[in-house]
Amino acid sequence: MEAKIHNTVPKIITLYWVIKIAATTLGETGADLFSMTLNIGYDLTILLFLSFFLLSLVIKIKRSRYTPLLYWLTFTTSAIAGTAMSDYIDRTLGLGYLYGSLLLTVLLITILALWYVK
Repeated sequence: MEAKIHNTVPKIITLYWVIKIAATTLGETGADLFSMTLNIGYDLTILLFLSFFLLSLVIKIKRSRYTPLLYWLTFTTSAIAGTAMSDYIDRTLGLGYLYGSLLLTVLLITILALWYVK
């Protein structure tokens, strides 16, 4: 008798990770598209996508129910803005990966600490 193998990962989880990887990759290529290929620079790319992110975040927070398209729009715009910020820290400020990572880690810990205190 042949043993039946069951998939232990629900389809929704698998699909979530596929979309997340695609959206994260879009963040990398999207930031490069705007900052380098379209040559608008990191400053304008950051400003543009940080604005899109904040707008989609405000709309998302005000919604009373979960909207997948809005969730992924918010995620993707944050990925593009975040990648552009990382590139700016590395390439424009010249901090490199080590110091850029340390800077972002300190900022993250500070923000989380402030959020925890409130």
